[in-house]
Amino acid sequence: MAALQARAWESPAQAKRTVVEVVKMVSKKLGNTPSVCRACYIHPLIIEHYLAGTLPKKIAAAQGPRGLDANERRLYVFLHSV
Repeated sequence: MAALQARAWESPAQAKRTVVEVVKMVSKKLGNTPSVCRACYIHPLIIEHYLAGTLPKKIAAAQGPRGLDANERRLYVFLHSV
């Protein structure tokens, strides 16, 4: 989510290219193919909101279930707010 938050786009085509680029980056980090990564590891609402231009720029790390790091809490807050 953070990788997409930091990337503004000027056209829908550029936004789609950015999603492809970020999915490749994440898949490389996780050691999977981009299609497996997108299907199994990236929540579809993140991509949907990014392409719609409604992905929040910043999400404060709030309270969440114990054991989550700050980025996981931000994702938790985002998913529970949509």
